[in-house]
Amino acid sequence: MKLPGLFFLLLMGIFPHVTCFAQQPPPQNGGPWLQDLLISNSSDGSQFGQASLFTKAGGVPSVIRDAKGRLVAVFQWFPRDRELQAAFDRVGVQLSTDQGQSWSTPQAVQIQGFPADYMRPYDPTLTLLSDGRLRMYFTSGVNVGGPGSLSAIYSAVSSDGITYQFEPGKRFGIENQGIFDCAALWLNGKCHLYTPLTPNRGAYHAVSDDGLNFTRMSDIPSVGNVNWTGNLVEYGTGMRFYGTASGQGGIWWTTSTDGFTWTNPVFTGTSGGDPAVVQVGNQLLMISVGPPSTTQSETFVIMREPAAGTVIDVSNAAQSVTATWNFFGSMPAIASQTVKLSGKRNGAAFETVVATGLAGNVRSTAIPLARNDAIADAVISLTARDASNREWQGGSGTFQVVAGNVSDTEKPAVTVQTPTAGSKIKSLLGSVISVTWQASDNLGVVKQTVKFKGNRKGTTFETVVATDLPGDATSLSIPLTFGDAVTEAQIIVEAADQAGNVGQGASGVFRVAKPKGN
Repeated sequence: MKLPGLFFLLLMGIFPHVTCFAQQPPPQNGGPWLQDLLISNSSDGSQFGQASLFTKAGGVPSVIRDAKGRLVAVFQWFPRDRELQAAFDRVGVQLSTDQGQSWSTPQAVQIQGFPADYMRPYDPTLTLLSDGRLRMYFTSGVNVGGPGSLSAIYSAVSSDGITYQFEPGKRFGIENQGIFDCAALWLNGKCHLYTPLTPNRGAYHAVSDDGLNFTRMSDIPSVGNVNWTGNLVEYGTGMRFYGTASGQGGIWWTTSTDGFTWTNPVFTGTSGGDPAVVQVGNQLLMISVGPPSTTQSETFVIMREPAAGTVIDVSNAAQSVTATWNFFGSMPAIASQTVKLSGKRNGAAFETVVATGLAGNVRSTAIPLARNDAIADAVISLTARDASNREWQGGSGTFQVVAGNVSDTEKPAVTVQTPTAGSKIKSLLGSVISVTWQASDNLGVVKQTVKFKGNRKGTTFETVVATDLPGDATSLSIPLTFGDAVTEAQIIVEAADQAGNVGQGASGVFRVAKPKGN
């Protein structure tokens, strides 16, 4: 059950005077982007070992084992790197194919068909469906600031844990009451869903036969004033709920065999918030919200648009690119703002002012792009000043402006990072090859292809495993056949640019090994 990060900070007393943002855009005086996610293990589910860093600048996690045996963790993500700013306050995901020993690089999930007039999805919770797909429940709402804008629970489904399809309609909501941050789990053919009653008043409870249409049940009381902000995990013949640390008792848990009646809370003594727990062998792995990574109330700028990797074609007509930004942290009184466009034209670097004297409350501006004016490695930067001439700066990710009549013979550059040379991957049930790479081009990569080659029983092969991947794709999981064995294996990634130039990179040579006994 993942409370929006700011709610957790309110409950922990870190930001006691800010307004919750379940009903509105993020506030300007501090926020969940200061938090880190921590990971720890336990053999009994009550005593957890020393926690280590899972992801910086994240909150409200959920973790599950999918039908392929992978661990899939989702969370609210607040990256501040320029090339990742489009993902700020979006749902992030990381995957593990080795029982949580290592995890893929964070990336933003994609939700296809998501309505444009809904609040951005937040507070993700994962469940596993009988057909092997994942269903992600999340908080959102319609028409921000207007009628019907109270938050409720919505959903989307996915076959890979990264790309989801929005499921129309509201999963669970309460008239005249905003709800948020659900926990959900299937038990005995029923999907049980809980959302917290705050502060520390228990939880709403709803039940569904299909995971789509929920009926509200009696509320779950808060025994001992515990905070029902957390997650569910299947445990024994029932399920266990892990909740947010309350006072000196720390993170706590309670068990139910029917979803209606719960045992008295057991306190772990472990600090942290919104714990997400998954069974890994004879251990329980927990991802939880840790203390802020910094206590400074610095001001910083996030520019969501244009996103890194955006390609704008000006071959046939003039276009425009819209820059949007916001300030976070200790909000200054901005007096004026200046926007610049920089990049390369025909290989020569340039920087030009495209807007100046913007009022302090402006948060977007449209920048015209002339027909046939190709710009490589384009960046939009912002400089804001207050009345005392103090300065704050921010910038977009790198994007490309392309024109069809521009001569381009430069091939994209590709570096395949994993699998690494000499590595061995066992072909267990649900095993995958985790591929990560980086591709770049002077005018931008537009599509990519991934191939798997090697030697199987003395016969060499090369197979296309993914094609027409978007230009900003940087990772892929390739499922393995149980008991397969491949020597001299390599992953080839091919990247194509707007002009049709193709560059490629190859991983180190690795092997796929049969599990013992096969």
